[in-house]
Amino acid sequence: RVNEGGEAHGGPTTLAFTAMALHRLGRVDEAKSTLEELRALLKDEQFANNAVAKALLAEAEKLIAGEKQ
Repeated sequence: RVNEGGEAHGGPTTLAFTAMALHRLGRVDEAKSTLEELRALLKDEQFANNAVAKALLAEAEKLIAGEKQ
């Protein structure tokens, strides 16, 4: 299944928002695991140069891991 942005279910947008939602719900371990999935996905050449995906990663990292980008 593909969303409006042409992204398959489980793409960077879905993973970023899922990770941030899990964090908000207090499910920290799941949020961190999902963040790791997002990081791995962005190593794929399909997403490596995607500015939106990179911005979402930075936002999720800032919220979940406290990392500054």
